[in-house]
Amino acid sequence: MLNGSITVGTTQYNMGTVTLSEIAYTPRNVQATEGTGGTQVTVNWLAPDPNAVGITQSFEDPTFPPADWTQVVTNGGPANTMGVLPTWCRFGTVTSGTTTVTPSDGSWQCGFWWDYNHQDEWLITPQFNCPQGAYLSFETYAYRGSLNNDHYYVKVTNNSGVNWTVLWDASALTGGWNNYQTPVQIDLSAYAGQQIKLAWHADDPNATSDGMWYNWFIDNVVISNTVRDIRFSETDMTVKSAGGKVELLSHISGNLPFSRTGESLPAAWDNSQTFGRDTQTRHVPSRALIGYKVWRLLQGQEQNEATWTLLTPELITSINLTDTGWATLNEGTYKWAVKAIYTNNVLSLGAFSNALVKQPVPTGTLAGSVRNASNLPVIGATITAGAFTATTNTSGMYSLLLPAGTYSVTCSAVGYNSQTINNVVITAGQTVLRNFILSVGIEDEQEVVSTILKGNYPNPFNPLTTIAYDVKNPAPVRIDIFNARGQHIRTLVNELKTKGHFRAVWDGNDADGKPVASGVYQYRMQAGDYKAVRRMMLLK
Repeated sequence: MLNGSITVGTTQYNMGTVTLSEIAYTPRNVQATEGTGGTQVTVNWLAPDPNAVGITQSFEDPTFPPADWTQVVTNGGPANTMGVLPTWCRFGTVTSGTTTVTPSDGSWQCGFWWDYNHQDEWLITPQFNCPQGAYLSFETYAYRGSLNNDHYYVKVTNNSGVNWTVLWDASALTGGWNNYQTPVQIDLSAYAGQQIKLAWHADDPNATSDGMWYNWFIDNVVISNTVRDIRFSETDMTVKSAGGKVELLSHISGNLPFSRTGESLPAAWDNSQTFGRDTQTRHVPSRALIGYKVWRLLQGQEQNEATWTLLTPELITSINLTDTGWATLNEGTYKWAVKAIYTNNVLSLGAFSNALVKQPVPTGTLAGSVRNASNLPVIGATITAGAFTATTNTSGMYSLLLPAGTYSVTCSAVGYNSQTINNVVITAGQTVLRNFILSVGIEDEQEVVSTILKGNYPNPFNPLTTIAYDVKNPAPVRIDIFNARGQHIRTLVNELKTKGHFRAVWDGNDADGKPVASGVYQYRMQAGDYKAVRRMMLLK
């Protein structure tokens, strides 16, 4: 945002605040794939591509359809006396009586002629990554407001043509004939970052299937975000028309009416006005891509970002992520959103994945206790069964909800030797008890050689974590916990310690006994002259 003024002559004008929008290109091709066994989902995507931002097409190449475009031909009838087919094809200026239709850009245009036989004709763009702030612009000769149940659609698909959404329909408008004098513009920003195709679809009344009532021509198709356009190569094109390839003259006259009703434009129709596009060069601010953030969301909540679940508290630089939380989700239909993060914390819009359905899974409960050889509870021990984990509480107890099946269950804790129980069968609706007695690890049998803050386990954790530390010489020891802003959360240890190996358990509560939020925390140890700081992450 800028503040400033301008001076004209001797008068100064205050400009107020001027906001400049920056383009943060969106990731592409986000794909979510469920892993074997339904315990996790892998999300992959492509990096943003600031160059693949649009299409321009004026049908000037002598073959049709253009390269990578496709068409669906339902009416394979022959061309009329002016060489125009009853399906999408390419031709130059055409005149019927007093009505002349001239291409708006170049010497050629694209369209079809009305017919008494069934017409359901499609012209489809290549698939492309929809840019940020994109719009579709095209110029057209079309009748606005047909009352004959025939439709002149522009449609979009983001799933390779499985489903199409109507963006525009000439029959839903009013105003009669538009002979290229009013360009059509359609906002595509809702599809930013998605792989989409666009289609021009002419469909006659389904009940009677007796053809279209009006001709429909288009020219000068532009899909852009106003920063730059891409022109698809117009070489190596193929013709996909049942009527075959038709070589046309640049201007053909005839006496066929432009509609079945015989309507034509007034003889004095002025079609000389030029509707050019803004060719001004815009400066694109330089932004460096530094990583990505990924969210999980329920389908239908794409526009309600407050309900999304952030899977990457810290940005990542890879173009894939494994969502291990999938196994424990409630049933529902889920998507994943990926945003590109640029310098100065500029975020792109979210690019959404395909939807995956989480089916309900029959579950049972695994529970028990963890104690040491002295029959004392082991606090903060981690129980692992496949992709599922639990942590023992202050009584050394744990409980873990598991999908029905057979598991190898491992118990581990700082300072103890891990223990595994194989072939634990979990039956739906039942509770299975498995207790662990852990032996002291080799570490605790070793001599203390230095005062050191070793770290915490597990990390990340929820709800408990154990902080391990050694004290070589007797000293007052203090361990404090701080949040990411450096604010003091809790004093965990503040007492004189003798020589030995020690552990302190943090239950994720502050000094008032209230649970703290998910995030990164620091824990600082001071023992005599020794000082150390480490980080841990609480994930809820």
